[in-house]
Amino acid sequence: MNGKIGMRALSVLLAVMLVGVMMAMAMAMPIVPAASTEEQTRTNPLLQNQETEKNIYTMLGIEQPSRDEGPQWQRYNEARGRVDDLIRGSESRESIREIIGYLEGLRERVVLYYGMDGNIYGLLDSQGKVSKSRVDPVVIGSKTEYFEDSCKDCSVGNQSSNYSVSYELSRIDLSALGSEEFGARSIYDAQVTRTDSWIYLSITRATLYTKGTFTYDYGNRILGISDNTYTSQGINFDRCEFGHSVRETGYTGYVESNVIWAYLTLSPPKHSVDAWISCDIYGSTDGSSSTSDWVSIGVGCQSVP
Repeated sequence: MNGKIGMRALSVLLAVMLVGVMMAMAMAMPIVPAASTEEQTRTNPLLQNQETEKNIYTMLGIEQPSRDEGPQWQRYNEARGRVDDLIRGSESRESIREIIGYLEGLRERVVLYYGMDGNIYGLLDSQGKVSKSRVDPVVIGSKTEYFEDSCKDCSVGNQSSNYSVSYELSRIDLSALGSEEFGARSIYDAQVTRTDSWIYLSITRATLYTKGTFTYDYGNRILGISDNTYTSQGINFDRCEFGHSVRETGYTGYVESNVIWAYLTLSPPKHSVDAWISCDIYGSTDGSSSTSDWVSIGVGCQSVP
């Protein structure tokens, strides 16, 4: 009888110990919450970087200019009174779309601007005599590079992205103004276009063109940034969101853009791109984009998320 009681007590003790071990193991295991619908349908972003920062002069095989340490260019907001005075003397106000810059020396003053027709013009004040001349930029080099990345982890099959970057460098010579003091001076336009395409079912369905023209006085300062970003999309593909802007940090200018597209169908695939390009006062360019895709609930751009 005592032996049976002892065996029962031992069995109970072992059972209690086993339960305790199982409870300790359960407490030690981390609790992982279930993924949300958006987390389940979105892929990891596909990052598309230029391999390294590229200098446009080196890339095009052009000798880099020297930094000019003479009188420095000023923007319109820095020399508003003097610019307005020179414009009044030339009667050119109504034909001016945007001031590029103002340059003042010992004997001459120059205002460079975009006309309403899109061309560049210069006003030269030489000892009180004001003349106006058209200044045509001279293209000194261009190049396009192509890249392709497959989206192997995309939640929507048969999909990939590719991109290209085009460069065009132009020189704007003040010699066209007939200036004696600034005849050897030049500024530069670096036009950079980054093209990010959404390829679905082996066909390019939509493209984001992040396009900017960076006007700069080599080695001194950025004078202006023109943002000409746009998109294109095929039939049955809709643009849900689109934005673009410019900014400047120190000696570097940026154009930034973002877009979301959707296929016009039930439970559509969606594709987003966030891109940027840049150029500094030495002609060094850079850029990148990130893309992601997911399946939404609803129809086209009205679907969520």
